[in-house]
Amino acid sequence: MTIPRALALYVALLRAEVASASRKRLKVRRARIATELQELLSLVDVTIAVKRAGDHAGAACAALFDDLERAGVSGAACTAAERQRALAAIDALEWELRAARPSDEARALGLAW
Repeated sequence: MTIPRALALYVALLRAEVASASRKRLKVRRARIATELQELLSLVDVTIAVKRAGDHAGAACAALFDDLERAGVSGAACTAAERQRALAAIDALEWELRAARPSDEARALGLAW
């Protein structure tokens, strides 16, 4: 079972941000991830499992950005591990979104599935 297209677009945006994250414009990227995650979760009726997965994805992305902030050129291996953890957390969130129902806000936008 796949997730609805509207949710898949946000998941793809999250993955792209994590995959391309670098020390450049770090504050902007960090804010963008937080906003995309918040907007994604606003489209679903949040269950405990979705909330937990969303929190985990947010924390994993924050850890990646913290690592990028601390890491110099020699921090590439550590950053790669954090990036993989963030991508795995986004995968887990996507898995939980398969059974998610649209929120009232999503239905008001005509995004019911």
